[in-house]
Amino acid sequence: MAHLHDPGHLPAGHAAAVVAVKDLSRAKTRLTSLSPALRGRLAALMAVTVVRALTEALDRVVVVTTAPGIGPLLHDHGLPTEIIADPRAGLNAAFAEGAARLRADGADLVVACMADLPALTTDSVRRTLASCADRGRWFVPDAAGTGTTLLAARGLELDPRFGPGSAQHHAVSGATELDAPDGLRVDVDAPADLAAAAAVGLLPPVAALVDEGRIGRWDTGIVVGPEADGWAVLTSGGSRVRAEADALGADVVRLAAGQRVHLVRSPEGPIRHLWI
Repeated sequence: MAHLHDPGHLPAGHAAAVVAVKDLSRAKTRLTSLSPALRGRLAALMAVTVVRALTEALDRVVVVTTAPGIGPLLHDHGLPTEIIADPRAGLNAAFAEGAARLRADGADLVVACMADLPALTTDSVRRTLASCADRGRWFVPDAAGTGTTLLAARGLELDPRFGPGSAQHHAVSGATELDAPDGLRVDVDAPADLAAAAAVGLLPPVAALVDEGRIGRWDTGIVVGPEADGWAVLTSGGSRVRAEADALGADVVRLAAGQRVHLVRSPEGPIRHLWI
């Protein structure tokens, strides 16, 4: 196993990453206690966190997806990322498509990263990939030790083998296991994963959805109108609640009275996050 270097610089050469984001209507189906709208929003905001960390650490990031809202959402968060159409042949084909584009454009180190790492930091990416200085392939297992959260290759084909038991599949294929901080290992598929990620430290914007390790209460509402430094919203249950200005998603350009919105709030508490 390769071990963490002290925080520092990435190996020399152009380093780039591909992130695959599935159709948000089918995202995180194992989080059965959440509404489809909230599952999709969680998946989208986790992708924002991952793309931000990779963008700040590497030279280039591309996103392979069929989700039409991902590109605009990333742009609204200050991440005008290149979007590549998903070939619709599974996760490995999506990663291979992005990796081929990056290598064709001269990337030396190519990284495939899962999009559901809400505690991923730029420093975690830099420290982990500092081990990837020579020709080779490397992978980071998830917290359970069975899945894979990141795969990297320098001077070789990426050869992604994501799916059930992918950690073993990548090891058998010759990839070297990397030691990595928890933020790069805790992916979110089940409620317990979200609590584990919260214990590591959730990053914005995902943190706005979570209260004490759990997703807040999802609801819909209708905008009543502006208030000082915020907005009044009438929830589906008839309660009038307040959304502070900083609770609005970065993609909420404007609100108007009568507009229907989604919202997450603490139990009987203020609105934590609001989106259209």
